[in-house]
Amino acid sequence: GTDSGGGAAQGGLEYAVQSGIRAGRNTSTVRTVTADRYPGLTAGDPVRLVPLHLSGPPRSVLNPAGGYPAAITTVPGVSGSLGSLAGRLTALGTDLPGQAATFATDPMPEQLLVAGAARVRISIAPVPGQPSAPEAVLFARLTEMSSEGRRVLLGGAVAPMRVSVAAGGAATEVTVTLPAVVAPVEAGHRLVVSISTTDQSFLGPADPAVWRISLAGPGDLDVPVVPGRAVTANTVPPGPAA
Repeated sequence: GTDSGGGAAQGGLEYAVQSGIRAGRNTSTVRTVTADRYPGLTAGDPVRLVPLHLSGPPRSVLNPAGGYPAAITTVPGVSGSLGSLAGRLTALGTDLPGQAATFATDPMPEQLLVAGAARVRISIAPVPGQPSAPEAVLFARLTEMSSEGRRVLLGGAVAPMRVSVAAGGAATEVTVTLPAVVAPVEAGHRLVVSISTTDQSFLGPADPAVWRISLAGPGDLDVPVVPGRAVTANTVPPGPAA
């Protein structure tokens, strides 16, 4: 975004939104959205959060020894060559069996523009009779799932975390901040939160562990939105159509 200039008012911001429309087979289109001010800078102007209820049962997930095999969420060298398109690669939207707990929203009644870092509260507990550790190493990510079940990683990134686990087998609750994105979620699509034990970009713990992961609190995904207006008449390709 920009502080001023273009279509943004002084003290406001502009940001580009990639759409699902394509000018060619491989060329995405974008539109520019402008807002009069940065939300969240003062107590009287908080960031607007849209709570979306998540559904999904508690899951026992395995952190394999050494973190291998690991989920693949990014491909080295791809992000630099494809830009924001790399964050929407479909092949990277799947989870390894037994390594992730997933929670999904209902289908969107209309397009929702995510503008910032969404948050979710989860519970983590050791599983009786299974190996555990003083802390759980986990990776959170946000994907968009179509009505056909195709999942797309938003933002091209994961949120790694280390969670100190309570002694005695008690559950520990934490609020997870997911990677910040600007992404339109189309009507009929769902947002899916995945909490995984592995990611190929990070070194995992040497010893195995099994964790029970579930939603905590109201079970909502708090999605930030920045009200604004489009300053381009139509979506336009960021470069020559391919």
